[in-house]
Amino acid sequence: MNSNTVCIGVTGRTDELGRALFKNWSHANQNVEFVSFKGDIKNQSNVNDWLCYIPKHNDLLHFAAMVPTSDVDKDPLKAFRVNILGTLNLLETCRLNFTKKVCSWIFIASTSQKQFVTETSPLSPVSTYGVTKA
Repeated sequence: MNSNTVCIGVTGRTDELGRALFKNWSHANQNVEFVSFKGDIKNQSNVNDWLCYIPKHNDLLHFAAMVPTSDVDKDPLKAFRVNILGTLNLLETCRLNFTKKVCSWIFIASTSQKQFVTETSPLSPVSTYGVTKA
């Protein structure tokens, strides 16, 4: 990796959203190196080892989630572990190991609302998946 390369750590790169993003992003940005998480997002040790391995990562994209909603409905406990505890594992590892603070989160989901959704918007998930992502 040369000094001009931006290193981005990515969870969930093989999921639908991750594939779509990287297909387009890879062609447009020659100086970006993506380091994919291949472990178990529910395992704090896996998350810690991966994040501490990434050399001088500049950003982190977290797409890992249990989908589709039919799978979530079949096993809500697993969905909770992946979608909620996995995110908490990532945040906790960042908090303990890195001085650079998380400065923003971008929420991407489908919603019936026609206006912007903010941090103070009321939550009214209509599915188990929605509950794990709210």
